[in-house]
Amino acid sequence: MKDYAEPISALMKYFSDAIRYIFWVVGILLMIGAFFFYQDTQKFLVEAASTEGTVIQMVASKGGTDVSRQKFSSVSGETYAPIVQFRDFSGTVIEFKSNFGSKPPQYEIGELVEVLYRIDAPEQARIKSFLSLWGASLILGFMGSIFVVIGAFRMLLTPLRRMLCGS
Repeated sequence: MKDYAEPISALMKYFSDAIRYIFWVVGILLMIGAFFFYQDTQKFLVEAASTEGTVIQMVASKGGTDVSRQKFSSVSGETYAPIVQFRDFSGTVIEFKSNFGSKPPQYEIGELVEVLYRIDAPEQARIKSFLSLWGASLILGFMGSIFVVIGAFRMLLTPLRRMLCGS
C-alpha cells in the first residue's frame, strides 16, 4: 500500500504558503482601491458646488431590481436609496439616485438634503453625508486592512512555527 501522507502534506504546505500571499496581495489591492476612491472624493469636494435638494422618491433595491416604495418593510432584504431633485446654478432641474442605500431608509420623501455637484457634470451629484462621500473608501480600506493583517500574520507565524517545531 502506497504512503500518500507525504505528497498530501507537501500539497497542504503549498496551499498554506499560497493563501498567506494571496491574502496579503488582495489586501494591498483593496487598500489601493480605497486610496483611489479617497482621491476621487477629495477632487470632487474641491470642484463641487453646493445647493439644497429634495428627496422625491425612495428606491428599494434587491437583486438588481428597483421598486418604488412609500411604506418600508423592516423584514425584507432590500436597501433604500433616495432619488434627489435639485436646481443647478443655471436653474436646470436635475434628478439623481444616491450611490448609497441603507436599511432602514436614511431619508424620508420630502426631506431637504445638501447636495454637492460639479458644475460641468451636475448629474453626478452626491448627497453631502459622511457615508455617501466616504463610504466606499472606508469599506475598501477596512477590508484591505483585515486582509493585510491576516496575510502578514500568516507570513510571520508560519516561519516561526516551522522554526519552533523543526519542520
